[in-house]
Amino acid sequence: RAGEAEAAYRSGLAGRPRADLMNNLGLLLKGQERFHEALDCFHAAIRLAPRLADGYANLGRLLRQLQL
Repeated sequence: RAGEAEAAYRSGLAGRPRADLMNNLGLLLKGQERFHEALDCFHAAIRLAPRLADGYANLGRLLRQLQL
């Protein structure tokens, strides 16, 4: 199921990048312990929507988890 969800997120992002989808993809990747890819997604979500609080929160949680 995670593979299907990832494919759906990536398909949705192919047309026009959306911060909420990028953030959700980051959460999915984090759950799969694909941490560097998740970091990239959170950074991209923040670039797309600088006021997206969830993007900052998720980025911060992951950085704290990785002790970076």
